[in-house]
Amino acid sequence: ASLVSLAWALASYQKALRDSRDDKKPISYIAVIIQFCWHFFTIAARVITFALFASVFQLYFGIFIVLHWCIMTFWIVHCETEFCITKWEEIVFDMVVGIIYIFSWFNVKEGRTRCRLFIYYFVILLENTALSALWYLYRAPQITDAFAIPALCVVFSCFLTGIVFMLMYYAFFHPNGPSHGKKIRLQIK
Repeated sequence: ASLVSLAWALASYQKALRDSRDDKKPISYIAVIIQFCWHFFTIAARVITFALFASVFQLYFGIFIVLHWCIMTFWIVHCETEFCITKWEEIVFDMVVGIIYIFSWFNVKEGRTRCRLFIYYFVILLENTALSALWYLYRAPQITDAFAIPALCVVFSCFLTGIVFMLMYYAFFHPNGPSHGKKIRLQIK
């Protein structure tokens, strides 16, 4: 339920944000469903990876989470977000978004996001791979042999499925995307 709620909150937030701004084109309901699937599958891969890793490395899992949060917060601060009035409020906001970045992408800066998305999901792929590999190498084989390979397949297939939905969203359903622009130009002609 938490996974579904988080994925739905991220997708519906984007819809509400775009609907509330006159300078942004609204997101269709199909695009919201595609975004939901994108977030659902990428977060599912992340949560399963965390569960597997934490089942063997409880202390190191906590260290990993804090380290990831610090790096993501530093990255967000470096992006120079502009949501708050004072610099300290902005840093606290960036720290909260750093927590969100433990699980999912959340756009905090106007402009093109392609490079930031690529970096974020490349880091997540590397982390998921490293954490899953460490779990596989140090797990208790007699207890986990029945589900070890299927669990790894689920992690990577969920991540790949989420990335495919993200690419679908940006290629076909984003309000400013190429296919959306073609539809508008065709209607004008």
